Amino acid sequence: MNKLFVFDIDGTLVNRQYELKSEIIEAINILLDMGYYVATCSGRSFKGSMRFLSQFKDGNKFAICANGSMIYKYNGEMIDYRPLKYKDYLKVYKYIKKVDNFFTYFYSKDELYHIYYDMCIELDKFSNKMESFNVEDKFKPNDLIDKIMVRDKSREFMEHYKIPCSLKLNYQAVKSSKVFLEVTNKQATKGKGVERLRKHLKISKENVYVFGDSGNDLSMIKKFKNSVAMGNATDEIKNNASYITKSVEDCGVSYALKEIFKII
Repeated sequence: MNKLFVFDIDGTLVNRQYELKSEIIEAINILLDMGYYVATCSGRSFKGSMRFLSQFKDGNKFAICANGSMIYKYNGEMIDYRPLKYKDYLKVYKYIKKVDNFFTYFYSKDELYHIYYDMCIELDKFSNKMESFNVEDKFKPNDLIDKIMVRDKSREFMEHYKIPCSLKLNYQAVKSSKVFLEVTNKQATKGKGVERLRKHLKISKENVYVFGDSGNDLSMIKKFKNSVAMGNATDEIKNNASYITKSVEDCGVSYALKEIFKII
């Protein structure tokens, strides 16, 4: 009987130093040796996901990117795409620029585009191994983009920011941390992305295992019975998960696979 294991990246597989510990690599490699399917499910781009997915041995590997906007096979073949359009970015930008200390940028084809440049873009570039460009006149209204990022420059207000109803009505908008709001296609959530991959692989819901720690993981944590919150997860994730494991620093993923599910 086949199984699908889905892991958020930041705060789940890797810590703040972007470190993928050897114990985690060994645990995931055992899953791959057993013939199981392994997927990362992240807000990251494909390049950013491959930075870590490539550290596991060959096998049935997939990357769900930009919070479910894109699903790739390990070889780069795209299985599913739920994009936004550049005109959507302009709408979000027009609204967000009125909010003090907030600014926006977006992902498109493993590249990052911005109007206002901030050091957090430099961090995003490094983290995802992406290049960044000023938007200028590079896009037409109907050109496709992957995901819109809203950043709180002050690191003070996002946690208390109330997402506008108009934004929720037209898009999927989720706070992924105390400083980030991520905006995607209405059909692009981690939960829906995992569900589409599950159906593509013809695996039953009972054989899907999901691991996460933050706000953008909630949709997949709530959707699947075998859901695991990291020890460092938010209270919302812990309250909705079926299981709670150790923190990312304590290799909670491998602990859950060994001690909770007894799979490896």
